[in-house]
Amino acid sequence: MQSKQLADGIAAGRLPKGRIAENFADLHPPLAGHEAAVAADRCYFCYDAPCMTACPTSIDIPLFIRQI
Repeated sequence: MQSKQLADGIAAGRLPKGRIAENFADLHPPLAGHEAAVAADRCYFCYDAPCMTACPTSIDIPLFIRQI
């Protein structure tokens, strides 16, 4: 890794391609089609709607899903 001294103790440099890919990889890879359908089905039968509790705008998410 080449570096250029900018100031005392601070150096610019480039990461190798493998390291960049590692740093920006998905923490949770996308769901497969069947997995996404199973996860979406949980919303239809949700009892306490934690998404509504966590929503900063207090949108009635279960009602929204039923109206779709």
